[in-house]
Amino acid sequence: MSVRSPLVMPWQVLLCLVGQGCAHGFYVYPGPLGTLGKAPEPVVMEEGLGAADGSVWDDLEPTSEPRDQEASTAGATGSATDAPVSAKARKRGGDVAKSAAQLVGAGKLRHDGESFRYDCSGLVMAAHARAGLQLAGSSESMLTMAKRAGVYHHRKRPWVGDVAFFANTYDKNGNGRLDDPITHVAVVVAVDDDGTITMVHKGSHGITRLVMNLQRPEDHADGSAKEINGYLRARRSSDRSGTRYLAGELWIGFGSFWKVLEDG
Repeated sequence: MSVRSPLVMPWQVLLCLVGQGCAHGFYVYPGPLGTLGKAPEPVVMEEGLGAADGSVWDDLEPTSEPRDQEASTAGATGSATDAPVSAKARKRGGDVAKSAAQLVGAGKLRHDGESFRYDCSGLVMAAHARAGLQLAGSSESMLTMAKRAGVYHHRKRPWVGDVAFFANTYDKNGNGRLDDPITHVAVVVAVDDDGTITMVHKGSHGITRLVMNLQRPEDHADGSAKEINGYLRARRSSDRSGTRYLAGELWIGFGSFWKVLEDG
């Protein structure tokens, strides 16, 4: 299996060995994995209720492109984000999204005899592997690779197959402050006309779907009571002023690895 530059990095093999996903230690899940994806309860409750996972997604075929996200011609930087997107690359993105959607509800992550960590970054790796693409590392190293490969972006309407990055979904360094720059990842599987993004992630209820709308990041639901931003951090009595809880508030960017990874 070949990987197109610039993702071919001498230290990537090391990342495969030491990547910890969202965890602090190998195969050790972060403390708040038991709260990810749950709605924060009022006042002092430690955990809340999970958002409903409707059957409307049961037969999801997430292979379409957001209508307003057609690739532009290459910009002055010449990055992979600016470069035109080929039909082959778009198919890779669709395959990653479809693979992630098919993992919803899975109790373990395996593909072709290979096991992946049962955490957020392990889910991202498994979705890419099922699509025939090699991607390995922790949440932190994936963010670094996306930036170095020129596929990191901040579009409010991502491509399907993109990896979504989040910060401060829990107090990773345990210092009681909102200074944890990357703590969670997910895979984009669909984008609605109203900008609501559906993702698949490994959260408190296992591998589930999570929604986010970057046009209305501070709203949990729209006027029709449709959920547009799921809860990604649980409310605690010790929370500092300014703590955010919704997916749209905790989002920091996307990585389109499918643009630069080659089919195996």
